Amino acid sequence: MNTQYFVIKSSLQLRSKKELIENFIATVNTSTNVNTDWQRFVSEQRETDIQTLITEEKLKPEETRKFVENAFRDGILKTTGTDVDRLMPPVSRFGGGGSRDKKKQTVIEKLKGFFEKYFGLVSPEVSKEPDKVTYLYDTEPTLSMVAEESAHYEKDV
Repeated sequence: MNTQYFVIKSSLQLRSKKELIENFIATVNTSTNVNTDWQRFVSEQRETDIQTLITEEKLKPEETRKFVENAFRDGILKTTGTDVDRLMPPVSRFGGGGSRDKKKQTVIEKLKGFFEKYFGLVSPEVSKEPDKVTYLYDTEPTLSMVAEESAHYEKDV
């Protein structure tokens, strides 16, 4: 077994990204610019995955993309309220609520999987072009301590 396997398995944050990382590692060679190629790889794979999710679940594309971008911006995937309902295709009022609830739960699970896979790798940033999001890629999410006051280290004279 190789070292990368143990690193990925030991980190809770990396487990959901395991396949993505392994697929990228398989493309690395001597001409690879790791940072640039990683960014491109993640961007392309993320687009493929969101498009597959939209197609498979017959979700509304614009609403789904906006929902996901808001989740990355906020750092949390909000599954309560009516946000997820807005993504879903219309259903017959006479078809029974059970199948819609089951479909909604399936959509939520897939959205959670997508979010966990890409969270920490992408963060939306305002771009100069309207209606376009530019991504920055970080390997580690930024953590900040909000509740602590700053310490002052001065000598009293």
